[in-house]
Amino acid sequence: MMTRSDISAVDEFLAFSLPSDTAGQLARRDAIAKAMDSRQSTTALVGYRATGLVLIVGPEPYALSVAEELVGKVTLAILATEGNNPSAGLEKTVFTREIDGQIILVVTADLMNVGGHLGAFEVTVDVNGEGQNLAGLMNLTSQTFDVVLDLGREPAITLELPPPGYFAVSADRENMPKVLEEIAGLNGEFEKPQYVHYNPDICAHGERGITGCTRCIDTCPAGAVISIGERVEVDVHRCHGMGSCSAVCPTGALTYAYPSLSDTMNGLRRALAAWRISGMPAPCILLYDSEAGAEYLRTVCADFPDGVLPWRVEEVGSTGIEVWLSAFAYGAAGIRILTHERTPGSVLTALAQQIELVRCLLEGLDQDGQSIAELPAVEFSSSDWPWGVDERVASDVATFG
Repeated sequence: MMTRSDISAVDEFLAFSLPSDTAGQLARRDAIAKAMDSRQSTTALVGYRATGLVLIVGPEPYALSVAEELVGKVTLAILATEGNNPSAGLEKTVFTREIDGQIILVVTADLMNVGGHLGAFEVTVDVNGEGQNLAGLMNLTSQTFDVVLDLGREPAITLELPPPGYFAVSADRENMPKVLEEIAGLNGEFEKPQYVHYNPDICAHGERGITGCTRCIDTCPAGAVISIGERVEVDVHRCHGMGSCSAVCPTGALTYAYPSLSDTMNGLRRALAAWRISGMPAPCILLYDSEAGAEYLRTVCADFPDGVLPWRVEEVGSTGIEVWLSAFAYGAAGIRILTHERTPGSVLTALAQQIELVRCLLEGLDQDGQSIAELPAVEFSSSDWPWGVDERVASDVATFG
């Protein structure tokens, strides 16, 4: 019999409450509770420190109007990127504006580059034909900015997932109030998990000056993986934890750490073992991410078929072949991977490639290749679940301890 604390723990893990009316629904809850008995591995933390220094980039009138909304909440500086006169002397390039008693430094110059992350953005501008550090040009104590709010027609950073602390809102002004609220709160010290670990000794990126595998670089939507000769480097401050880099790595040089693959596989093993003991038909595993995926499922979870076993991971792109094949070996009848409009395109591409490979392996073993598939949230409703799995009972499955 599950206790109230068990039920609360399951709801917290899933990020929503499942119904518990039928025998199948009770078995599902019990299976998830059993999986949570295992201890999770710890991972290192990545720290950020911000003092509230915000740079607004864009046309001066627009930048000043946005600055009015932040006055009194953060320290402000403006890079006016339109109407500047590069031939003017430096004394006319740097000036001040006052808004409600707060002095704001303004520089008129062309933006050349924005690099870094929350608490450490280095901004380079073109002044009189030369590249200069903007913070230095403003005579700031720090040579960096904590946050960059980009109002330009074309964003300075065009990555699918820009670094934490960078906001480009020119094309999405309706989102401005939410962005300004978030910026006002980015003052202090922040931590996040270190999502991936890298072992250069088994990396296949290069050897003897010859470039080899670039899968992790190609698939990272945040540009957090770069080449440094025969090895790669992961910028943990720019990493968003999408996990596709580790999923496509052919050697295991990049491994996901939050949660680790072993933790995910061990949890699924325990859940499927408990499900098997209940005698219920083998379930279909529904993998979903902690944020948008959980938000979506919260609206439809009351209508889950009893044979659906939801399983939350940090990001669906982090699972990959090892997790999927292990789930089948442990007794899953099918696997569906929930995606949505916020899933980066590079992650979708990596998922599609990995799914196709697993289908080939399954079909080579005379199994149904269609038992694994991506499940776009926009293509179904809770009244028509496209699981496409059989009603077999898992009996002959791998246990592995």
